Amino acid sequence: MDSLLFSVPIGEVVGPVEKKAGRGWIFLLVNKRIPEKLSPYEVVEPKVLERLRGKKKRDLIETELERLRREYQPEVFEDGIKEILRRWKQYKKGK
Repeated sequence: MDSLLFSVPIGEVVGPVEKKAGRGWIFLLVNKRIPEKLSPYEVVEPKVLERLRGKKKRDLIETELERLRREYQPEVFEDGIKEILRRWKQYKKGK
Protein backbone atom coordinates (compact mmCIF):
# COMPACT_ATOMS: atom_id res chain seq x y z
CA MET A 1 0.00 0.00 0.00
CA ASP A 2 2.93 2.35 0.70
CA SER A 3 4.10 2.24 -2.91
CA LEU A 4 0.56 3.02 -4.05
CA LEU A 5 0.24 6.01 -1.73
CA PHE A 6 3.60 7.45 -2.72
CA SER A 7 2.71 7.22 -6.41
CA VAL A 8 -0.53 9.22 -6.08
CA PRO A 9 -0.38 13.02 -6.43
CA ILE A 10 -1.19 15.06 -3.33
CA GLY A 11 -4.89 15.96 -3.12
CA GLU A 12 -6.11 12.90 -5.03
CA VAL A 13 -8.27 10.02 -3.80
CA VAL A 14 -7.08 6.44 -4.09
CA GLY A 15 -9.47 3.53 -4.09
CA PRO A 16 -11.16 1.37 -3.60
CA VAL A 17 -8.21 -0.47 -2.04
CA GLU A 18 -8.69 -3.87 -0.41
CA LYS A 19 -7.62 -3.94 3.25
CA LYS A 20 -5.19 -6.52 4.57
CA ALA A 21 -6.55 -10.04 4.95
CA GLY A 22 -9.52 -9.12 2.78
CA ARG A 23 -11.36 -7.33 5.60
CA GLY A 24 -13.09 -4.79 3.41
CA TRP A 25 -12.34 -1.92 1.07
CA ILE A 26 -11.19 1.64 1.77
CA PHE A 27 -10.67 4.96 -0.04
CA LEU A 28 -7.70 7.14 0.86
CA LEU A 29 -7.12 10.86 0.35
CA VAL A 30 -3.47 11.90 0.12
CA ASN A 31 -3.35 15.26 1.96
CA LYS A 32 0.41 15.69 2.26
CA ARG A 33 3.66 13.79 2.48
CA ILE A 34 5.97 14.16 5.44
CA PRO A 35 9.59 13.39 4.62
CA GLU A 36 11.17 10.62 6.64
CA LYS A 37 13.57 11.84 9.33
CA LEU A 38 16.44 9.93 10.82
CA SER A 39 16.75 10.27 14.57
CA PRO A 40 20.15 11.19 16.03
CA TYR A 41 22.28 8.30 17.27
CA GLU A 42 22.08 9.57 20.85
CA VAL A 43 18.30 9.28 20.75
CA VAL A 44 18.07 5.78 19.27
CA GLU A 45 21.07 4.20 21.04
CA PRO A 46 19.22 3.37 24.30
CA LYS A 47 16.28 1.88 22.36
CA VAL A 48 18.55 -0.23 20.17
CA LEU A 49 20.53 -1.48 23.16
CA GLU A 50 17.30 -2.36 24.98
CA ARG A 51 16.05 -4.35 21.97
CA LEU A 52 19.38 -6.18 21.65
CA ARG A 53 19.43 -7.04 25.34
CA GLY A 54 15.85 -8.30 25.12
CA LYS A 55 16.70 -10.48 22.12
CA LYS A 56 19.82 -11.83 23.82
CA LYS A 57 17.79 -12.58 26.95
CA ARG A 58 15.10 -14.43 24.94
CA ASP A 59 17.78 -16.38 23.06
CA LEU A 60 19.46 -17.40 26.33
CA ILE A 61 16.15 -18.49 27.83
CA GLU A 62 15.28 -20.54 24.75
CA THR A 63 18.73 -22.17 24.74
CA GLU A 64 18.39 -23.08 28.41
CA LEU A 65 14.87 -24.45 27.87
CA GLU A 66 16.12 -26.64 25.03
CA ARG A 67 18.95 -27.94 27.24
CA LEU A 68 16.53 -28.72 30.08
CA ARG A 69 14.13 -30.49 27.70
CA ARG A 70 16.96 -32.69 26.40
CA GLU A 71 18.28 -33.41 29.89
CA TYR A 72 14.98 -34.11 31.66
CA GLN A 73 12.72 -35.13 28.76
CA PRO A 74 9.54 -33.83 30.39
CA GLU A 75 6.33 -35.76 29.94
CA VAL A 76 3.54 -33.73 28.37
CA PHE A 77 -0.01 -34.57 29.39
CA GLU A 78 -2.75 -33.73 26.92
CA ASP A 79 -5.11 -32.94 29.76
CA GLY A 80 -2.38 -31.39 31.89
CA ILE A 81 -4.57 -29.30 34.19
CA LYS A 82 -6.90 -32.20 34.91
CA GLU A 83 -3.93 -34.47 35.61
CA ILE A 84 -2.34 -31.96 37.96
CA LEU A 85 -5.60 -31.53 39.86
CA ARG A 86 -6.08 -35.31 40.05
CA ARG A 87 -2.56 -35.78 41.46
CA TRP A 88 -3.06 -32.88 43.90
CA LYS A 89 -6.24 -34.49 45.24
CA GLN A 90 -4.44 -37.81 45.65
CA TYR A 91 -1.62 -36.05 47.46
CA LYS A 92 -4.02 -34.26 49.79
CA LYS A 93 -5.81 -37.55 50.61
CA GLY A 94 -2.50 -39.20 51.48
CA LYS A 95 -1.59 -36.58 54.10
